[in-house]
Amino acid sequence: MANPQHLQFLDRGAEAFNRWRDRRPSEPCDLSDVDFSGRDLRGFNLTEVNLAGANLDGADLQDVLLRQANLQLATLRKANLGRAQLRLAILLNASLVEADAAGADFEGAALENATLDGANLEKAKLSTARLEGALLRRTNLRDAVLANANLSNADLTGANASGAHFSSGTLISANFTDASVASAHFNGAKAESIRLQRADLQGTSFADATLTRATLADSNCARANFQRAHLNEATIAGADFLEADFSEATLVRLKGAGSAKHLDTTKLRHDARYFETCERGWTERWLSWEVIRTIGNLKLFAVSYSLLAFLLTTFYVVGLYNEKVMVARRWARGVEVPDGRPTRLLAGEILQHVHPFLFSWDTVLLFGATIVLVIASIIYTFGCPAEIKDFTEPQWRYQLGRSLVHYWSLAWRGRGWRLVCGTLYLVGGLGFVPIIGYKLVMAFVNVWKYGNISPLG
Repeated sequence: MANPQHLQFLDRGAEAFNRWRDRRPSEPCDLSDVDFSGRDLRGFNLTEVNLAGANLDGADLQDVLLRQANLQLATLRKANLGRAQLRLAILLNASLVEADAAGADFEGAALENATLDGANLEKAKLSTARLEGALLRRTNLRDAVLANANLSNADLTGANASGAHFSSGTLISANFTDASVASAHFNGAKAESIRLQRADLQGTSFADATLTRATLADSNCARANFQRAHLNEATIAGADFLEADFSEATLVRLKGAGSAKHLDTTKLRHDARYFETCERGWTERWLSWEVIRTIGNLKLFAVSYSLLAFLLTTFYVVGLYNEKVMVARRWARGVEVPDGRPTRLLAGEILQHVHPFLFSWDTVLLFGATIVLVIASIIYTFGCPAEIKDFTEPQWRYQLGRSLVHYWSLAWRGRGWRLVCGTLYLVGGLGFVPIIGYKLVMAFVNVWKYGNISPLG
């Protein structure tokens, strides 16, 4: 409980209170559990004052000295703390919901489990502050300085931390989901298991940061700096890395790389390490353009265009023949002359011996398979990146000295088209290869059977 005498001095105004404190600098001042809601406390020197449990909701504390003050469990909802001095203050479990603390100095302050939802901390100084488990949802941290601060398990969902400095801080399991963190600095930060999904990270620097098991799914990392960062087992599915810098980054068992965007545009002055260990789904492993390129270059499928042209010509010629046959048969059925006449004999011969040509089932299936293969080849021609067509992976890496990050990202481009192209090659091949084989076997059997070939011996 507060000391009544201390309250009396406070009620006399800032000048009298500060003079009394100057005369007794070693005497602890206890104003705990007092209701100061809405009160104007500007000009008061509250350094090292015990304000634990105090109600400071809506209070005006602009430029107030609160260094090393005890504000544990205090409520400062919508309080005005602009440029207030709270260095080394204790704010454990305090509530600063929607407080205005722009430019305030919280350097070294203890803010574990504090609630700062919706607070304005623009340009605030929070270096070395302890914010473990703090709630900073929708908080404005624009251009704030949090160097060497501890934000482990802090929740910054939807926060605006654009331009903020988290360098060398500890952000283990911190939550930045849907936050705006553009042009912020996380250089050298320890951020294992940090959650950055759907965050705006444009131009943000993670140089030398530890992002092991971090989640960057669907985030915007355009022009972000990941130089020498550790992204081991990080999840990057759906993230956009347009012109991001991955020079010397460590990418052990990276997850979701197959659906990441613009990895082929990343900067790699020195190649990233261990990208070959990234986890690949079956579409990236078995249906990449690199694999489809191997299938598409097979000589068997290369003849599909020629075979299609031959079959189309054959079907056209046979169609013309069948039209003439049907005309002749209709004439023959309509002949009304006595038996024995030449015209009647000719009509009988036509009806008996002249019939339309019907294609066998295997020819029709071969035609269908050929069309499917041609469509697959067209998709491959226009869908496969030129770099994948021109170079194999070993040529790209060892002859050209280019990065696997770029090659695989190109090979994984256009997942939908890859699925369609690979499926068509598979379906067409399953129809094409067996029929060709069947026809060759039947040709051999006919030669054996009717060509007077006897077994050896």
